[in-house]
Amino acid sequence: MADPDAFTDVLDHPVYGVTTAAGLTAAPDRPTTERSTGEDMSGHENGFGCAAGAEDFTATAHRSAGGGRTVTVRGTSLCRTPGFALELERASPPFVPVPGELHLQLNEVAPNGMVAQVVTPTDVAGEFAIGEEVDRVLIRNRNITVLVEEG
Repeated sequence: MADPDAFTDVLDHPVYGVTTAAGLTAAPDRPTTERSTGEDMSGHENGFGCAAGAEDFTATAHRSAGGGRTVTVRGTSLCRTPGFALELERASPPFVPVPGELHLQLNEVAPNGMVAQVVTPTDVAGEFAIGEEVDRVLIRNRNITVLVEEG
């Protein structure tokens, strides 16, 4: 999620959308990683600053003392610079419910200020309550599917 304080002095640009005083483009369907020149600053074709695949994530189910079931999802993304903050959160439900899937999204917040241009492994983890039928996790905004293992 973009820092709302970073969007002071906002300019509307007819081609690139809304441009902040820092020269970053903010569009509703893209992360804030493009300079107002249109140059992609993300370092990845998909517009994200961090790259990850299914092989970079695990999902382990656990039983709580009360009998409920939770899943811990852990992963590592390669971010284009140090300082990225990553977070897993529940995604909005799909139009057609899929009982065996937990739908998540991986959010990233780019670092502020000057940072070294060094590819950096960055960890992320989240714990979510799930039903008995859930056997896989789908990180929708990255098209990553991870099978749930019992722990």
